[in-house]
Amino acid sequence: MQVCVSVSQWKEYQSFEIEICGEASDESWIKMLNYGHRVEIDEVIETIPRLLAMWETFTNYKPTEQ
Repeated sequence: MQVCVSVSQWKEYQSFEIEICGEASDESWIKMLNYGHRVEIDEVIETIPRLLAMWETFTNYKPTEQ
């Protein structure tokens, strides 16, 4: 798994993106992108554990049989 934080800036406008990319339990590859952050970098980094929890839930999901 790879976590990447990118910064974009245009004039005084600055935003951040967090991308998580890696292999799921079914051997497919997943890319999650969280963007639109207009806050300080410390606040952006604090969202990474939430995204990792989402990643774990998504990549290890096994549907129940009906």
